[in-house]
Amino acid sequence: MGPTEGIVGRATASDFYAEADARLLGAPFVAGYEFSVDNITAVVTIDFAARSACLPIADETTTLRRE
Repeated sequence: MGPTEGIVGRATASDFYAEADARLLGAPFVAGYEFSVDNITAVVTIDFAARSACLPIADETTTLRRE
């Protein structure tokens, strides 16, 4: 992966985090009002991106960062 792909990947991850954060403002889970496999997938994806792919969650996404 070259430097261009890294920049695009970071921008895409940032957009994904912002959208997930906005969804959590209006619902208890990223994928709606009930816990589902979709929510598990979202959590695993976010965790992998933040930790393994070194794409940290921005401090501004406070709802997404809640535990």
